[in-house]
Amino acid sequence: MPPYSGQMQVVETDQARALTLDSITWEIQFLHSTDNHSHGLKRSYMRVATISNSDIKQKKFFPSADCSDEQQETKADERIIELLEFIYQATLPFPAADKLEFWLLDNKEKKPLALIYTCIEEQQMSSFPEQAEWAALPDAVMPIERSEEEKAQEYAPINYQLERLVNERAGFNAKAQWFDRNTADDDIFPSLMLREDWQEPHSADLCQRYLKRQSPRLLMLH
Repeated sequence: MPPYSGQMQVVETDQARALTLDSITWEIQFLHSTDNHSHGLKRSYMRVATISNSDIKQKKFFPSADCSDEQQETKADERIIELLEFIYQATLPFPAADKLEFWLLDNKEKKPLALIYTCIEEQQMSSFPEQAEWAALPDAVMPIERSEEEKAQEYAPINYQLERLVNERAGFNAKAQWFDRNTADDDIFPSLMLREDWQEPHSADLCQRYLKRQSPRLLMLH
């Protein structure tokens, strides 16, 4: 974030990790380096393999006689075996880990307006930019169909129009705040990460068109 484009499931050990966006294809990464920074430990990884869920279910990651030497080495690597043994038995999706959330606030009510960032640990909070500004998923990534009138009038993409409206609602001197969802009152947070109570019909329409277009990604939310 920003902007929200889905959830990633992560399985991690001291030396490697496996990532998936769809619970079907997993990218295996090995730890490349570890650096100490003022806001905590920073790790960098390198991609070494991509494995499908069907291969995991059939346990094809174990070495076999018909594999080449290179394939044997990749499949037999203990770092990969450790990850895939866990994934084989895991129930997805995993519980949400990023309970610390950075919200843009409504200028009048000072309540959460739109979600900007999330993180897992408090020491990570200082690594995020402090800019209080919300970004929509761009039209190039998630195009939203415009009406014939909007096309004729050459209106800007729906994504950009909504982004402008949200940041205008936050005000000129926009404020944002960190919340711990483990302790905060859930009633103050928009369920789809963006306030839907717009006064102007046109603004409300833009918001709903954006959320409906984004619904496949939003279905990943807990």
